[in-house]
Amino acid sequence: MPWKGLHLSNRTSFRGDPMNRVPRLSASHALTALIGTATFFATQLIVGPGQISAAEQLGTTAAGSQLTVSVASGRVFNGEVDPQTDRDLLWLRVGDGPIVIRRPIDWERVVRIRQGEKELSPDELRALAHASKDATNAALLPAPPVPAEDWTTARTWLTAPSTAPAGDRTNPSGGAAQIGSPQASSLQIDAELGHWTAGVDPSGIVVCIHPTTADGALLPIDGTLAVDLIGQTPASQGQGDGLSTLGRWTQAVRVADFGPLGAVYQFPFQAVHPDFDLELRAHGLVHARLSVPGQGTFEASQAMVRLRPYSAVRDRLQQNTGSRFAPIEQTDR
Repeated sequence: MPWKGLHLSNRTSFRGDPMNRVPRLSASHALTALIGTATFFATQLIVGPGQISAAEQLGTTAAGSQLTVSVASGRVFNGEVDPQTDRDLLWLRVGDGPIVIRRPIDWERVVRIRQGEKELSPDELRALAHASKDATNAALLPAPPVPAEDWTTARTWLTAPSTAPAGDRTNPSGGAAQIGSPQASSLQIDAELGHWTAGVDPSGIVVCIHPTTADGALLPIDGTLAVDLIGQTPASQGQGDGLSTLGRWTQAVRVADFGPLGAVYQFPFQAVHPDFDLELRAHGLVHARLSVPGQGTFEASQAMVRLRPYSAVRDRLQQNTGSRFAPIEQTDR
């Protein structure tokens, strides 16, 4: 029998002719041989005969073993190569288990790398680390679901999906909505007094519009903006509500008008100016209506907009002279 000469024991001995001796292997030797054989064939199947992967080469060169790194300032650091290492930074890891310290080092500062008696150049170690990371990522990342030349379009579609309800392919105006394009859901505004003319008096109101999608993201958009400024006058008992329109404006809205916070527009006071018509109360209401072709009309209002800035000095001037401005002040009225 071919296994007749194989005997598992704690010692290695020989039987038969001394010139044709068959070794008797210990149990530990046999197990080691079997594991080594299995590992060899598995490596050949994965990597291929005669090939060494970048990750394996990095492992035998640096990872898992202590490196001594000298930098331009003269300091010396010890540690293992951390997987975070990339083309910009060399990361050294010190420790194991629950406490691990990682230190980033700029490759440009590295002047010398030693591993025992072996010396590596920074470029060699950086190339090995980068190749190892590329090989790992290539194995983990699936291929894009669309051709590379179409990936930009696909990525835009993924990051800006339509906010219209599923199955709703029409818009309020009756036209077909473009599938995959973001849709406006609401309008927010911010209104305040503005000053952009030569005189000392306020020039009008400044309105910032912020169209948003259903998830609250700013949506630059083309449309038409209509703004109404409503003021209050003292109403006699039983005579109206004391509200009157102080100004009405129409403004074309373009995508190019938008910045990170929205689109800002200036609307000058018209026939009525709160600093000269002293019957008006100091606060008013701004109403905005944004019409977007193919999507609908969105409205927003801001009450308690200050139309006449508070000033104790001007209040005193108004009481004493009937004007809120001193004689030396130039106004636009």
